[in-house]
Amino acid sequence: MYEEYGYPVHRLREVAYGERTETWTYYEDGVEFVFDQDSNLIRSRTFSPENRRERIDRFPGY
Repeated sequence: MYEEYGYPVHRLREVAYGERTETWTYYEDGVEFVFDQDSNLIRSRTFSPENRRERIDRFPGY
């Protein structure tokens, strides 16, 4: 995933029930990947892409 999409700016590590997962979210591409503690892809999902910079520029100061 790294080679295709680059460094994941939005990365979340969670530990639940003794297992660690890591979620990489690419908002501008509309895709999310979830990896297990051994770096194996366990699931992915797609969603409508979001230009977060456009939203930030539209509402300066918030």
